[in-house]
Amino acid sequence: MIQLVLLVVMNCNVVEAQCQLAITQLSNWFSANRLILNVNKTNFVVFNRRSLDLTDRLVIDGSSMVEAAEVKVLGLFIDSALKYETHILGLSKKLGSACYSLRCLRDLVSERILKQVYYGYFHSKMNYAIQFWGNATMSDTIFRVQKRCLRTIFGLAPTVSCRNYFRDSGIMTMISCYIYY
Repeated sequence: MIQLVLLVVMNCNVVEAQCQLAITQLSNWFSANRLILNVNKTNFVVFNRRSLDLTDRLVIDGSSMVEAAEVKVLGLFIDSALKYETHILGLSKKLGSACYSLRCLRDLVSERILKQVYYGYFHSKMNYAIQFWGNATMSDTIFRVQKRCLRTIFGLAPTVSCRNYFRDSGIMTMISCYIYY
């Protein structure tokens, strides 16, 4: 299944022709391999600072393609401005759920087990596709949730600095993970 086709066109005058050529080639490939392209689920996103209206001009088998403000590709929401706001807000909710799980476990298990749950449940979700969204303006939201988790693991008050606890426990901050990966 093809999820993403990326066209890089430097000249705005040839965008429509290049896109239509790619669409025609995809449609021919699907036909040659006895596959059906679902036109209702096929859309496009334009990553451009200038407005470029291609709606009703890109056609697949007689049906117009719809321009989308954002698309979900392999679990990552990509918007036309590359701000990743939708992805970060959704991730923040998932990570908040992981933090709640840690809080529920805090009185039942040891600190070592809490760190293992953190790495399995929180850290793995946080690091997924961090190369794309880690430098976004809203990424500080994720860092705040990470600090809340760290305070939960070590039983810290909300106003206590986490800096030494990140260092002493060996847990990488969200920013460090972005730089590392």
